[in-house]
Amino acid sequence: MNTYLGTANAQLALKDAPVKILNDELINIDGMQILGISYPERGGEESLAQKIKALKDFDFRKPNILLYHSPSVVKEAKDLGINLQLAGHTHGGQIFPFQSITYLIFGKYHSGLSQDGDFSIYTSVGTGTWGPMMRTSGRSEIVVLSFK
Repeated sequence: MNTYLGTANAQLALKDAPVKILNDELINIDGMQILGISYPERGGEESLAQKIKALKDFDFRKPNILLYHSPSVVKEAKDLGINLQLAGHTHGGQIFPFQSITYLIFGKYHSGLSQDGDFSIYTSVGTGTWGPMMRTSGRSEIVVLSFK
């Protein structure tokens, strides 16, 4: 049975893996800025704008990708000059009729690709589940992005 590990335990489990965890950090790869902004723990509230503005090397004029767990910060991301946000959180509704609920909460950003001018967001339904270990609607996905 899968249980939620918690952020600290998940990071500990990955410490020896060839993975770079971006915890309120920015890295540059071939001219692309990748920003990893941590998601507030349960009950916490943190401003995405404040976290991004605290990144000393962020330059909104350069191409960028925001990694942020939830599609709940679209307006802030657009206002900050983010080009692409990669999100999850919604699980695509996972169990009928939750797709309707996630759509009511997140609108067109609840799953898949959405574009608004120079801003795009991809909200993945993910590979796992939340709550009951089942999916009655929607399917799991692993997203592969190709940049040209």
